[in-house]
Amino acid sequence: MRYTLGDYSLDTQRYELCRAGIPLPLQPKVFELLAYLIQPRDRVVTRQELFDTLWPAQFVSDDALERIVVLARRAVGDSGRTQRVIKTIHGRGYRCVVPVEEHLPAPPGEALLAAPTRVQDTAASPAMPHPVDAERKQ
Repeated sequence: MRYTLGDYSLDTQRYELCRAGIPLPLQPKVFELLAYLIQPRDRVVTRQELFDTLWPAQFVSDDALERIVVLARRAVGDSGRTQRVIKTIHGRGYRCVVPVEEHLPAPPGEALLAAPTRVQDTAASPAMPHPVDAERKQ
């Protein structure tokens, strides 16, 4: 799946974040955080949920999550003050607040022939498996 967030594109199959078509270097946890936050745009993702998803069966400090959030914000042009993409919900967690378009992948073999199908922001649609969870099952 590929998601468009303004000038940015996050592709969960290619495992890359691009700005204006140019790939940006990301640490794996930063990519996983962005991919996870994009899915449930209609709700706050708790800090505990992020710990459980990004570091399953591991104990990491709050600083580790804070660092990943700062790097993710930096990657999409946000900061602690300008929260256009990742909004902090104090005492709760984080939420993706930018409009997101989903681009369904073309069937294998038709990737070069067909343009991707675009689906508008699906915040109100039924929950889909998170890209991070889908990759773990493979």
